[in-house]
Amino acid sequence: MSAHSSAEYPHHESSPIEPPQGAKPFGRRLVRGVGVSVRVEWLLANVWPKHRYPMHWQVVFVFAPGICHVTWREPRGKLVRRRIVAGQVWILPPGWRHTVRWCANAQVIALYVETTSVQKYFPKLVAEAAVTSLCQCVALQPEIAGFCAELRRLGAVESPAAHWHIAGIGTQLAAAIMGAQTRLNTRGASIPVGLADRIVEKVKVHLAGNIKEKVPHGELARALGVSGRHFRRLFQRATGKSLQEFARFARTKNAKKLLQSGGYTVKQAADAAGFSDNSYLNRCTQAYYGVSPSALIPQRAWPIRA
Repeated sequence: MSAHSSAEYPHHESSPIEPPQGAKPFGRRLVRGVGVSVRVEWLLANVWPKHRYPMHWQVVFVFAPGICHVTWREPRGKLVRRRIVAGQVWILPPGWRHTVRWCANAQVIALYVETTSVQKYFPKLVAEAAVTSLCQCVALQPEIAGFCAELRRLGAVESPAAHWHIAGIGTQLAAAIMGAQTRLNTRGASIPVGLADRIVEKVKVHLAGNIKEKVPHGELARALGVSGRHFRRLFQRATGKSLQEFARFARTKNAKKLLQSGGYTVKQAADAAGFSDNSYLNRCTQAYYGVSPSALIPQRAWPIRA
């Protein structure tokens, strides 16, 4: 954002992009960025009657505890009804009539992206509606997580400076989400290897320094901007093992090193490696190495009997 001047983000309080009559938002006014208008909003449970935005793509990020039921009609006449919950992103092309029933108060980030900008920068984007997991979008464009987090934080700040930041971040978020959607529309789009690599690396680093503790996958997932479930799924895809299996093998490997050093008894090695008891370590060494823990201790380390 530092590369842009405030003149490039002429935020304003009125706009042709207004919520439909009957909408009950509270909090944030609309802010205009470059090629996009941004609304960071808390919404009351209510119904938005039929409306459309002829010249803008509508992108709505829904956060907890938001739940809504949307209905839209495609240009060919097909009527579609979907339930959208927190953690999902709803994208609708220009001109599509739709209604929204908000079942609970919700925090949302709404982007109204100008058609001309989309055509210029994302000419391959297919004009179709989509309800996508935010985690999937973040996996394709990791910066989306940071943009959303910053916009939600700024949504609680009422100042010209906050408006300017919202305009700039919203512009970047619009570009990132449209890029992710373009990739999702492309056959064969897959999760970048880079994210899976970072997930595996974070687990390895944690186990290296905290071999006795459980892997805090929720905390590590939040640091990467993905859900715990998605974190576990990508980890298994990259390693072929679940988090639990990977951690169990790492602890068994560590116990083996301790036992082979000759300076630990079976009980001491089990405790140092994070096993609850000797029998659990025994099951693991049998499974991975085909021997009991005591068989891993060098014979010279056994006490000499008279």
